[in-house]
Amino acid sequence: MEAVTFKAAIGNVLHALSTVPAFMMTLAVVYFIYGIMRFIASAGDEGRRTEGKKTIVWSIIAMFLTVAVWAIVTLILDTIGINDSSLAVLRGYFL
Repeated sequence: MEAVTFKAAIGNVLHALSTVPAFMMTLAVVYFIYGIMRFIASAGDEGRRTEGKKTIVWSIIAMFLTVAVWAIVTLILDTIGINDSSLAVLRGYFL
């Protein structure tokens, strides 16, 4: 049985989790679109407009955090020298 190196273990975990950032970004964009629709549909009701604004703001925060966390993870991986082909696609997508 061959010993697994630290880099190989981290690479395997990241390969398994490589779809998570894209999935999170998709959810944030869908939530953003939902917030816009909610804001537009409630043109006469100020309370519902406020809820639509909150939805839009939280979705923008979610998009920003998704990109920021992925950038930090990429920076750490580059620092320790892990290069995975599945991560290259995500780097091009987010950065």
